[in-house]
Amino acid sequence: MEKIYDLIIVGAGPAGLSAGVYGARAKMETLILEKGTIGGMAAKTTEIVNYPGIPKTSGEKLGEVMSKHAEKLGATIVRDSIRTVELNGEIKILKSRRKEYKARSVIFATGTKPRVLGIPGEIDFKGRGVAYCATCDAEFFSNQEVIVVGSGDQAIEEGMFISKYASKVKVIVLHDEGVLDCNRLSAEEAFK
Repeated sequence: MEKIYDLIIVGAGPAGLSAGVYGARAKMETLILEKGTIGGMAAKTTEIVNYPGIPKTSGEKLGEVMSKHAEKLGATIVRDSIRTVELNGEIKILKSRRKEYKARSVIFATGTKPRVLGIPGEIDFKGRGVAYCATCDAEFFSNQEVIVVGSGDQAIEEGMFISKYASKVKVIVLHDEGVLDCNRLSAEEAFK
């Protein structure tokens, strides 16, 4: 007989693992699928000091604790990459290259991935001076000069957030000088 899960969660970052904890605790047959790192982007963070209830940990340890919690409650975690989905109908079908998964409900918690510049040293200094999340890492740049690369909403808003901590924030725009791709309100605030 073909297995039909009550719940399939695509993504094993903090949101997917939290959903897995709730699904499993509710006695739902829960499967969490992850194509990359268990713990998501957070797992690649050297130091986490802003997770409720855990004063300080590494992203890798946080991902490990969260995945063990979900598994202890009965969730199953499988490494696989979903290529196609069929969401019409009572039974949802998710297909990878090797396998087909079926469920009554699906949660997509696929997270985010930073856009890297590909410049020398960027990967070497990730987590040691190069950061991709101001709300996560701003305090590590207290009283330092910081460069933000980009001119879209996220770059400008992150730059404004980090300006509360940094002594100086410079924004490098990758095209016409003085032209920002962000929304008008953020642009006005940034130029102030």
